[in-house]
Amino acid sequence: MSTVTTPTNVAIVQRDSSGVNAWVNVLGSANPNKSLGFSSVGAVTALSVPVLSLENTFSALQRIQPTTSESLRLTRGGGVNDGEGQEIRFLGGISGASGSGFLLGHYSLTSGSSTAKNFLRFYDDGLSLDTSSGIKMLDVNTTTQTVAITSDLHSERDYGKLHVGGTFLTSLTNNVRAIRVDSVATLGEGFAYACFDAVGSTAGTFNNDHIIGFQSRTRHQSSGTLNHLYSFASVPVVNGGLVTNVYGLYVLDTTGSTSATNQYGIYIASLAKAANNWAIFTVGTTPSSFGGNITARAFIGTDAVVAAAAIDWATGVSFTKTLSASTTFTFANSVPGQQIVVAITNTVANYTVTWPSSPTLKWSGGSAPTQTVGAKTDVYTFTNVGGVIYGSVVQNF
Repeated sequence: MSTVTTPTNVAIVQRDSSGVNAWVNVLGSANPNKSLGFSSVGAVTALSVPVLSLENTFSALQRIQPTTSESLRLTRGGGVNDGEGQEIRFLGGISGASGSGFLLGHYSLTSGSSTAKNFLRFYDDGLSLDTSSGIKMLDVNTTTQTVAITSDLHSERDYGKLHVGGTFLTSLTNNVRAIRVDSVATLGEGFAYACFDAVGSTAGTFNNDHIIGFQSRTRHQSSGTLNHLYSFASVPVVNGGLVTNVYGLYVLDTTGSTSATNQYGIYIASLAKAANNWAIFTVGTTPSSFGGNITARAFIGTDAVVAAAAIDWATGVSFTKTLSASTTFTFANSVPGQQIVVAITNTVANYTVTWPSSPTLKWSGGSAPTQTVGAKTDVYTFTNVGGVIYGSVVQNF
């Protein structure tokens, strides 16, 4: 072992047994811009780092001969128990379906030998985190298109299995997405593609509060005004062949071997934060269809004006009509359990009113009332019970 000094370098070298300048290992650097370098022979360029610190972390830093696929090994010495020793190996030259790249290997020192545990692979077109048996824990944008999270991370209570944090610094014209899935699946006949599949399960014997397949906690913390805050937005795009049905939200029946007490397809809690609150709000004239029964505490809103003579029970619960001629009314879309109120205002022309006979309409006493003459209003109530409509009236307002 000898020390070689140059104007820009101090190196500790080990020469071969002949004593000639055929150096075997070198500690130092011939480059004044590098504070530490390691090399097996010759020029000291294999590894250079500005600072090297070993403080109860790795007990050995080993440079491997360049003839092998391993270029560097960091070893943390373990105690007497198996698995306490750990190694990180810098491997290179990997290739395959995902292209060439670089590999970091995690090894556990067990019973005096190293056992491969996990691999972090850097490919030309993506990154993957695998177990030694090839199970994908995280695979992003490689040709395998496998995306799964199965590894355990510390601080799961705060961050979970996969945490995307930090602050996005963008120009004023950029849209930002913390996570984006933009992949194409070529499927076989009859198969399906799920861009995001949340399959979370509980285990153990303790009673738990809840499990959520997808949770949105969007926060607006800018001092500026935000026009819209969407917890969930569905924007389907159809550019290919015919799509038979498009669903903005599709809820299936619960499956499994055990039972549940209550099942809600959509559950909306009481809303009071805003100046105006709506549990469900639709715009335009798109109709709504409900296959089952509807239970409501009350209906509120504007009165529906009867334009001609047809009273459509599906368009409201309160109707008004000012007579401009004697009118024979008709009913449409009346279903059992429904009730409507109709206010009819006459004029000095003393028009008459005739009510439909189908569906069956029954009045107290067996006869339909006569509309009050003059500029007076009569308020009629109609209730559908079992397909039969029962009518009553309060007159002369």
